[in-house]
Parts: sequence; C-alpha cells; structure tokens
Amino acid sequence: MMKNILVFLYLLLLGLCFPQTLLAAENTTPSGIPIEDLEEFIDDYAEEYIGNTVAGATIIAIKDNQIVLSKGYGYADVENQIPMDPELTVLEWGSITKLFVWVSAMQLAEQGELDLEKDIRIYLPEGFLTKLKFDEPITMLNLMHHNAGFEEYIFDLLFDSPEHLQSLEESLRVAEPEQVYKPGEVVAYSNYSTSLAAYIIEGITEQPFYEYVEENIFKKIGMDDSTMHLPIENNQEFILNKGKGYLTGEDGNFIE
Repeated sequence: MMKNILVFLYLLLLGLCFPQTLLAAENTTPSGIPIEDLEEFIDDYAEEYIGNTVAGATIIAIKDNQIVLSKGYGYADVENQIPMDPELTVLEWGSITKLFVWVSAMQLAEQGELDLEKDIRIYLPEGFLTKLKFDEPITMLNLMHHNAGFEEYIFDLLFDSPEHLQSLEESLRVAEPEQVYKPGEVVAYSNYSTSLAAYIIEGITEQPFYEYVEENIFKKIGMDDSTMHLPIENNQEFILNKGKGYLTGEDGNFIE
C-alpha cells in the first residue's frame, strides 16, 4: 500500500514539476510532431510526390476523434485542372472496403448466421469453386487471414466502366484462381478471398453486399457521404466531383 502511495505521489509531483511536458504529449502526434506544425510537415512530405508520382490526394489527420488537419493536394482532374478538395472530391476506395467485408462477416457471426470455422462450401452454390486442389476445407477464418491458398490475379476483378460491370457472382466465376497451397499453410494477400467472403454474405442475407453495408454499417454510424456502390450514371454531382484515376507516364505526365 505504501509503495502504491509513493508511486502516486511521484507521478503527481512529476505532473506539477513538468506540466508543459505532459501538455506537450497531448498536443503532438504519436510520432512526436506538434499539432501546430503538422500541416507544414505534411506539406513538405506531400511536395515530393504530388505532381510527380501522384496526381492528387486528400489527407486527413484525426486525433482524439477530432479532425486536426483536412487538406487537398494536386488535382482530382488533371486535364480540367480541378483541385483535390476534401469536402467535395468523391474518391473511389480500394482495399479499405475489405474492412467492411470483415465487419459484416463478424456481425453475421455474432447473430449466429455464419460459422467462421465451417467449410465455406456450405454457404456457396454446389460446385461453385472448381479449382480446389486440396481436401482440407476453406473456412471464413482462412479467407479473413488470407491463407486459403489462392494465387492472386487482381486484374480479373477490375472493370473500367459501369457498362462493363458484372455481378459479384459472375466476377468470381470468371476470376477464380488456382489453389496453390493448402488452407492455413501460407499467408498471401488475396482480393479473391475477400470478394468471395462478400458473396457468401450476399447469400446469407439475400441482398446485394453493398445494400447490406449501407443498412447495417453506414447508416448506423452516420457515414452519410459514403457508399459501397457509386451510381455515377444517375447523379450529376458525383460525375462533376469524382476524382479520376491515373497512371504515371514515362515522361512524368499522368495517363487517365
């Protein structure tokens, strides 16, 4: 008891003797950058890449659930010189969507609708996976841990326009990869695994995956400006504010 009192008094005295030190810790990033210097630090960092390897970006920093920096860099549309604007620019998201797949899976697991340790084939149409080489079952946990054994062909899952977009089921059938390792043997990042998990969620909920996310995640936490399904063909505001994707050309220009 005496030892605990002494420790408490020591910490109290430390706070009284060095209040500025404790206050400084509250006003810095985890890496030690003072909040008031954060914009200048990020400006210097972004300058090396924006316009050189990246056409544009928006950067937002959050501390203690508060936005401490929100700023756009470069262009959302290079040809028309439309700048990146964190308040206006609509950006498509890539692998961040995986977080919503796994949150959805865990919601269904908590509700008893999905068993994370069962063979996923019980949730799929019969004969859906045609390239499995091993007898060991693939579970939802294997999909979540990226160790189902699939090789990776990311471009088979990409579409360059809404007109070419296929259903999730059609995409998975066309893009099915070879199973090259036993489940649980090798960790290898797998877009197919995550897409397959989303399709399983569609089957359990009997609704498109993006609708499930809209209803059970976005609406519940107030993500009113986000969507899993970008209906640009029906929304002129989206068309005007949608950021474009670019590749870096050989001479330093950007190719849409």
